[in-house]
Amino acid sequence: HAVPLAGGEVSTLADGPGAPTDLCVSGDDVFWTEYGGDAHGILGTVNRVSRSGGDVTVLADGVRPPVAVAVAGDIVHWCEGGPLAQIEGYGRVAHVAREGGEVMLTLAGVSQAMPPLAADSEAVYVGDRWTLKRLSLDATSSQDLASAGFGIVFVATNGSVVAWVEGD
Repeated sequence: HAVPLAGGEVSTLADGPGAPTDLCVSGDDVFWTEYGGDAHGILGTVNRVSRSGGDVTVLADGVRPPVAVAVAGDIVHWCEGGPLAQIEGYGRVAHVAREGGEVMLTLAGVSQAMPPLAADSEAVYVGDRWTLKRLSLDATSSQDLASAGFGIVFVATNGSVVAWVEGD
């Protein structure tokens, strides 16, 4: 759903999503991740719809449970994880073009079950347990940007700084 910042009429952008796990707005589009639950073998989708509603475009289908989404320019990034990623060894950050296409690996080996994600025009940032990681947009490099005192649960950036919230 959407509503103008000044308030007013609520509009429905898309009906019937499965189990949405994250949402972001970029330009004229709304992106979200969803999956059917946290049991073994559950796969999900990464989706896009216009801010004015209309047809939903599935950008990536059949991905391991996607739990966070961030858009940087023409690239949509998401974390795959969920409660089983750590024990089953498939936690990663992946990406696809804003218009869809081939799903590509950004970073393998993410061990946090529900990793937070943020992006700007320069990089993608992921909280992986007690480490804040910076990933290049072209997926050619990554670096540990900071160490936290506790597990990182939220990450945000404005293009100048990266902020995070640590759990208990």
